Amino acid sequence: MKLKLSLAAVLMMIGVACNSGGKVAAKSTSKPTLKERGQAMAQQNLPYKKPVKSIQPTTVKTLNGKSITIGQQKPTILLLFASHCMHCQREVPTFSSTFAQLKEQVNLVASSTESEKKIKQFIEEYKGINFNYHQDSEGTLYQTFANRAVPHVILIDKNGKIKRHEAGWDPQYMDKFIEQVKALL
Repeated sequence: MKLKLSLAAVLMMIGVACNSGGKVAAKSTSKPTLKERGQAMAQQNLPYKKPVKSIQPTTVKTLNGKSITIGQQKPTILLLFASHCMHCQREVPTFSSTFAQLKEQVNLVASSTESEKKIKQFIEEYKGINFNYHQDSEGTLYQTFANRAVPHVILIDKNGKIKRHEAGWDPQYMDKFIEQVKALL
């Protein structure tokens, strides 16, 4: 009796396994969409980073060869962005136009882990942006401030203290942010 039940169970499992109609799912060779990449990141269940309170002076080289030291001499507005990010495409030009008159008093640095070619395409597409672009090829800034997604907006004073760090950005924050920047001058 037990043998008949076991044999019936095995045959039932074989029937279920074969009931797929013999079709094997085709492996997709196309690149994942932005939504699929976001879902994959969410499934990785990366822990949120604890907010960084300060950084040591860090010198970055911009795409035009200029060296900028973050956390020393003058405040820095640091934007971590990606060219494919829709929010970044809105925010980088907004920050650039808002802070253009302060560019001598404040470091404006936009940093991406993307290739230099992609960053240059972004700059070409959004002409007139007054940021110093940095290719973070080793992901140093990204690992320090943002392990989940972009954009990140970080305000750093001349002593390396983080005065504001926003993951994502809402335009309603801009007036208060302007006040915070001007208070550091």
